[in-house]
Amino acid sequence: IYGGGTNNSEFEFLTGINAKYVTNKNCYNKYFEQEQESFVSYLKGLGYYTMAFHPYDGEYWEREMGYSHMGFEEFYSDVDFKNREMCHGYISDKSMTREIIQRFEEQKAGNPEQPVFAFAVSVQNHVNDMGKFDEVSAKEGCTGITTTVKGDIADEESRINVEEYYNGMRESIAALEELLTYYES
Repeated sequence: IYGGGTNNSEFEFLTGINAKYVTNKNCYNKYFEQEQESFVSYLKGLGYYTMAFHPYDGEYWEREMGYSHMGFEEFYSDVDFKNREMCHGYISDKSMTREIIQRFEEQKAGNPEQPVFAFAVSVQNHVNDMGKFDEVSAKEGCTGITTTVKGDIADEESRINVEEYYNGMRESIAALEELLTYYES
Protein backbone atom coordinates (compact mmCIF):
# COMPACT_ATOMS: atom_id res chain seq x y z
CA ILE A 1 0.00 0.00 0.00
CA TYR A 2 1.49 3.30 -1.00
CA GLY A 3 0.55 6.74 0.17
CA GLY A 4 -0.99 6.07 3.54
CA GLY A 5 -4.31 4.69 4.64
CA THR A 6 -2.96 1.27 5.54
CA ASN A 7 -5.71 0.94 8.13
CA ASN A 8 -8.43 1.33 5.52
CA SER A 9 -6.89 -1.35 3.30
CA GLU A 10 -6.70 -3.72 6.28
CA PHE A 11 -10.31 -2.93 7.07
CA GLU A 12 -11.40 -3.69 3.51
CA PHE A 13 -9.45 -6.94 3.43
CA LEU A 14 -10.75 -8.17 6.79
CA THR A 15 -14.39 -7.07 6.42
CA GLY A 16 -15.08 -6.96 2.68
CA ILE A 17 -16.51 -3.46 3.13
CA ASN A 18 -15.31 -0.63 0.89
CA ALA A 19 -13.73 1.96 3.20
CA LYS A 20 -14.85 4.93 1.13
CA TYR A 21 -18.45 4.24 2.19
CA VAL A 22 -17.52 4.23 5.87
CA THR A 23 -15.18 7.19 6.26
CA ASN A 24 -12.35 8.94 4.50
CA LYS A 25 -9.88 8.74 7.41
CA ASN A 26 -10.05 5.89 9.91
CA CYS A 27 -12.45 3.00 9.60
CA TYR A 28 -11.49 1.60 12.98
CA ASN A 29 -12.79 4.53 15.01
CA LYS A 30 -15.75 5.28 12.76
CA TYR A 31 -17.08 1.75 12.29
CA PHE A 32 -15.88 -0.24 15.26
CA GLU A 33 -17.70 1.08 18.30
CA GLN A 34 -18.80 -2.51 18.95
CA GLU A 35 -18.04 -6.01 17.69
CA GLN A 36 -18.43 -6.37 13.94
CA GLU A 37 -18.61 -9.32 11.60
CA SER A 38 -15.40 -9.91 9.71
CA PHE A 39 -13.27 -12.61 8.15
CA VAL A 40 -11.63 -12.87 11.59
CA SER A 41 -14.89 -13.44 13.48
CA TYR A 42 -15.92 -15.96 10.84
CA LEU A 43 -12.72 -17.98 11.32
CA LYS A 44 -13.00 -17.63 15.09
CA GLY A 45 -16.52 -19.07 14.82
CA LEU A 46 -15.04 -22.06 12.99
CA GLY A 47 -12.71 -22.69 15.92
CA TYR A 48 -9.59 -20.86 14.79
CA TYR A 49 -7.35 -19.08 17.26
CA THR A 50 -6.94 -15.57 15.84
CA MET A 51 -3.96 -13.29 16.30
CA ALA A 52 -2.72 -10.09 14.67
CA PHE A 53 0.75 -8.56 14.45
CA HIS A 54 1.77 -4.98 13.77
CA PRO A 55 5.22 -3.92 14.97
CA TYR A 56 4.21 -0.34 15.63
CA ASP A 57 2.15 1.58 18.17
CA GLY A 58 -1.04 -0.45 18.72
CA GLU A 59 -3.07 2.67 19.40
CA TYR A 60 -2.16 4.19 16.03
CA TRP A 61 -5.26 4.14 13.79
CA GLU A 62 -6.95 2.60 16.87
CA ARG A 63 -5.91 -0.88 15.80
CA GLU A 64 -6.18 -2.29 19.34
CA MET A 65 -9.89 -1.51 19.42
CA GLY A 66 -10.55 -2.35 15.77
CA TYR A 67 -8.75 -5.68 15.89
CA SER A 68 -10.50 -6.66 19.10
CA HIS A 69 -13.91 -5.79 17.68
CA MET A 70 -13.20 -7.85 14.56
CA GLY A 71 -12.53 -10.92 16.71
CA PHE A 72 -8.77 -11.11 17.13
CA GLU A 73 -8.02 -12.87 20.39
CA GLU A 74 -4.47 -11.51 20.56
CA PHE A 75 -2.90 -8.40 19.09
CA TYR A 76 0.86 -7.99 19.28
CA SER A 77 2.07 -4.43 18.76
CA ASP A 78 5.61 -3.09 19.04
CA VAL A 79 5.67 -3.23 22.86
CA ASP A 80 4.81 -6.95 22.78
CA PHE A 81 7.56 -7.97 20.37
CA LYS A 82 10.30 -10.11 21.89
CA ASN A 83 12.25 -9.95 18.61
CA ARG A 84 13.24 -6.33 18.00
CA GLU A 85 15.82 -6.08 15.22
CA MET A 86 15.38 -2.68 13.62
CA CYS A 87 15.46 -1.57 10.00
CA HIS A 88 14.70 1.94 8.71
CA GLY A 89 13.88 2.93 12.28
CA TYR A 90 11.14 0.31 12.58
CA ILE A 91 10.98 -3.29 13.80
CA SER A 92 12.16 -5.32 10.81
CA ASP A 93 10.12 -7.78 8.79
CA LYS A 94 12.64 -10.44 9.81
CA SER A 95 11.80 -9.75 13.47
CA MET A 96 8.08 -9.82 12.71
CA THR A 97 8.48 -13.17 10.95
CA ARG A 98 10.28 -14.61 13.96
CA GLU A 99 7.64 -13.17 16.29
CA ILE A 100 4.86 -14.82 14.29
CA ILE A 101 6.68 -18.16 14.39
CA GLN A 102 7.35 -17.89 18.13
CA ARG A 103 3.74 -16.95 19.00
CA PHE A 104 2.43 -19.67 16.67
CA GLU A 105 4.59 -22.27 18.41
CA GLU A 106 3.46 -21.07 21.84
CA GLN A 107 -0.19 -21.36 20.77
CA LYS A 108 0.30 -24.80 19.23
CA ALA A 109 2.10 -26.03 22.37
CA GLY A 110 -0.96 -25.13 24.44
CA ASN A 111 -3.56 -26.40 21.98
CA PRO A 112 -1.97 -28.43 19.15
CA GLU A 113 -5.25 -29.32 17.43
CA GLN A 114 -6.64 -25.78 17.14
CA PRO A 115 -6.06 -24.11 13.76
CA VAL A 116 -4.52 -20.63 13.83
CA PHE A 117 -5.21 -17.55 11.74
CA ALA A 118 -2.38 -14.99 11.91
CA PHE A 119 -2.68 -11.58 10.25
CA ALA A 120 0.36 -9.31 10.01
CA VAL A 121 0.95 -5.76 8.84
CA SER A 122 4.57 -4.77 8.31
CA VAL A 123 6.13 -1.35 8.84
CA GLN A 124 9.75 -1.92 7.81
CA ASN A 125 9.32 -0.18 4.46
CA HIS A 126 7.35 2.79 5.76
CA VAL A 127 10.40 4.88 5.04
CA ASN A 128 9.80 8.49 6.01
CA ASP A 129 13.30 9.77 5.36
CA MET A 130 14.35 8.33 2.03
CA GLY A 131 18.02 8.46 1.18
CA LYS A 132 19.21 7.70 4.71
CA PHE A 133 19.31 3.90 4.29
CA ASP A 134 23.07 3.45 4.66
CA GLU A 135 23.45 5.81 7.61
CA VAL A 136 20.42 4.68 9.60
CA SER A 137 20.06 1.07 8.55
CA ALA A 138 23.69 0.01 8.81
CA LYS A 139 23.69 0.69 12.54
CA GLU A 140 20.27 -0.90 12.99
CA GLY A 141 21.03 -4.30 11.50
CA CYS A 142 19.77 -3.74 7.95
CA THR A 143 22.06 -5.06 5.30
CA GLY A 144 22.48 -1.72 3.55
CA ILE A 145 22.27 -0.91 -0.13
CA THR A 146 23.54 -3.80 -2.22
CA THR A 147 21.88 -2.96 -5.53
CA THR A 148 22.89 -0.10 -7.77
CA VAL A 149 20.39 1.43 -10.16
CA LYS A 150 21.77 2.26 -13.58
CA GLY A 151 20.03 4.12 -16.34
CA ASP A 152 18.03 7.29 -16.68
CA ILE A 153 17.21 8.54 -13.19
CA ALA A 154 16.53 12.24 -12.75
CA ASP A 155 19.00 12.95 -9.95
CA GLU A 156 21.16 11.38 -7.24
CA GLU A 157 18.45 11.62 -4.57
CA SER A 158 15.96 9.76 -6.79
CA ARG A 159 18.53 7.06 -7.54
CA ILE A 160 19.20 6.55 -3.82
CA ASN A 161 15.45 6.40 -3.10
CA VAL A 162 14.91 3.73 -5.76
CA GLU A 163 17.84 1.70 -4.45
CA GLU A 164 16.57 1.99 -0.87
CA TYR A 165 13.06 0.95 -1.88
CA TYR A 166 14.37 -2.03 -3.82
CA ASN A 167 16.62 -3.20 -0.99
CA GLY A 168 13.84 -2.79 1.58
CA MET A 169 11.60 -4.95 -0.58
CA ARG A 170 14.39 -7.51 -0.93
CA GLU A 171 14.64 -7.70 2.88
CA SER A 172 10.85 -8.13 3.13
CA ILE A 173 10.86 -10.90 0.52
CA ALA A 174 13.61 -12.71 2.45
CA ALA A 175 11.51 -12.49 5.64
CA LEU A 176 8.46 -13.82 3.80
CA GLU A 177 10.52 -16.68 2.38
CA GLU A 178 11.64 -17.54 5.93
CA LEU A 179 8.02 -17.64 7.08
CA LEU A 180 6.91 -19.77 4.13
CA THR A 181 9.82 -22.17 4.64
CA TYR A 182 8.84 -22.55 8.30
CA TYR A 183 5.22 -23.41 7.47
CA GLU A 184 6.22 -25.75 4.64
CA SER A 185 8.34 -27.88 7.01
